[in-house]
Amino acid sequence: KRQKLCNDFTFNFCLFSFIFSSFHYKDIMKLQLLNIFIACTFCISCSQKPVKTERIQVSPKVLTDSLFIKSAASFICIGDYLVLQDPRQVSNFIKIYDTKGHFVSEVGQIGNGPEEFILPECIPFGENKFLTWNRYGTFQTAVSSSENQFKQEFRSFNVFNGKNQSIQLCKNGNFITYDPTKDHVITLYSPDGKEIASAGKLPFSSDIANREHFYSGKIVYNHENQILLLYLEVLPYAATFKVTSSNISLLNERTFGNPEYIINGDQMQVKEGGKNCLVGCCLTEDFIISIMNDPDYTGNDKSQTSPKRHTVGVYDYDFNLVKIVNLGMPRYNLAASGKDNTFYAIVQNPENSIIEIEL
Repeated sequence: KRQKLCNDFTFNFCLFSFIFSSFHYKDIMKLQLLNIFIACTFCISCSQKPVKTERIQVSPKVLTDSLFIKSAASFICIGDYLVLQDPRQVSNFIKIYDTKGHFVSEVGQIGNGPEEFILPECIPFGENKFLTWNRYGTFQTAVSSSENQFKQEFRSFNVFNGKNQSIQLCKNGNFITYDPTKDHVITLYSPDGKEIASAGKLPFSSDIANREHFYSGKIVYNHENQILLLYLEVLPYAATFKVTSSNISLLNERTFGNPEYIINGDQMQVKEGGKNCLVGCCLTEDFIISIMNDPDYTGNDKSQTSPKRHTVGVYDYDFNLVKIVNLGMPRYNLAASGKDNTFYAIVQNPENSIIEIEL
């Protein structure tokens, strides 16, 4: 709305100047001064005002306090279900709960067999469905659905070829991928591997030798508003895109702070990898939620249960930090459906638990 007002004003201002261009010279000078004054005043009002960050303390709703896991590598929400994976458990490493906290099922095997995974990742695959893909080895995939009690159905997609670091799915079944070795890092593919569209150019050198490491990142997609978030893990950069079934367009991008890096020839050196980066993000209706250490914590506790690890950052889709939310307990993973401003977290309370937070 602010941008539209500015654009409308620019048009009217030019029209106003043109109409009065035939007036007497002295009158023109007066009008020009008046125009300049009005333009400066309006442009100042059109500039983006800083957003004040609100600090809030919440009392989350505990959904379950009996997660028998060693760690959670990923955590997603698929409609009425929450899916987490613990690859440190060889058998049944994927755990499924409903959004009320009730245990539903467990599937998946870790290993080198034909229907086993080495380094798996789970992503939403439609309403009450998820897809597990293998990042290495055979690049095999398995679809699990509430319709078949979440039994795995192994399928083949040409998109899974070992080149893509992160993958998401559009509503119509097309895949969105992030590949930092490409000039346009975000690509839209059909299930048979045909490229439909691409976009997204990182604001860093394209000629370094190890782009896969320094530009490693994740993408998260909100099916409800069709917004895709890309966030890097070594350099503090993030971007949002509008991704439909046939098109990708950049919405916004942000470099957080001034990343300190040196490029010598084709080699990059980063002084503090991961500093100021967004971490473990999920998308709600209006916000980007990121794991964030409490910037106001002044204690010396550096443990995994430190009070500085009780907070998450809440950004709007313009990357303004609007809230710092204290959950009152250490948080490890975040998930959201995107339909509203509710999100879920795996926390230590004092055992591993799932909590629900409504913003």
